[in-house]
Parts: sequence; C-alpha cells; structure tokens
Amino acid sequence: MKQILLILFLNTFPFLSIAQNTNTLSNKPDSAKKIFIAEVSCGQCQFGLPGMDCSLAVRIDGHAYFV
Repeated sequence: MKQILLILFLNTFPFLSIAQNTNTLSNKPDSAKKIFIAEVSCGQCQFGLPGMDCSLAVRIDGHAYFV
C-alpha cells in the first residue's frame, strides 16, 4: 500500500510543474511595490551581528537584520 501511494505521489510532480502559470513572469518590476537596495551576507562575519554560526542577514539603510 505504501509503495502504491509513493508511486502516485511521485507521478504528480510532472503535472504540478506543467500547471504553473508562466504568463505572470516578466522582467519588469511591479510598480505598486517599493524597491529596496540591500546588502545580503553572513550576519556574524560581515555585519558584526551576535551569534555563533553563519546566518543569512540583510543590511537596509545601515541597519542589519537576520533573515
């Protein structure tokens, strides 16, 4: 029974990828949304944020935040 469910589950992936709407993809940014320029890097190594390991962080307008 588990094998049948697994086979049915794996066979749905090709159909899901075909069903995606590609008409909404464009190279133009949405004029209704604000555009930010941000630096993205390791928070501890590059931005001096506290922590014990490398975690993704973003710096916007001089303020660093973990993502």
